[in-house]
Amino acid sequence: MNEGSTVNNVAAAKLHAKLLSTIEDLEYVPKAKQDRMVRLMELRREIESQKKKLELLAETTTKEKEYELVRDSASRRLSYVIPGQKEKYTQQKR
Repeated sequence: MNEGSTVNNVAAAKLHAKLLSTIEDLEYVPKAKQDRMVRLMELRREIESQKKKLELLAETTTKEKEYELVRDSASRRLSYVIPGQKEKYTQQKR
């Protein structure tokens, strides 16, 4: 062997060792990617679940507001009817 090929072989061996080290450092990547994909799916399911809860809460809030309007209206009506001020209530209503 000549000196030139020995130098090339040493350089190739160093490069080979560096490449093997890089590959070893990156062996976790497929598993990490799979873990991230699973977590992403979990988060998407959680988002959908929270959206459904939010829609139910919005619907409940709307129903409660409607109930309050009816309740308040009934309360006002009763406040006039009980003391004998029914005519005053019916006049205000018109």
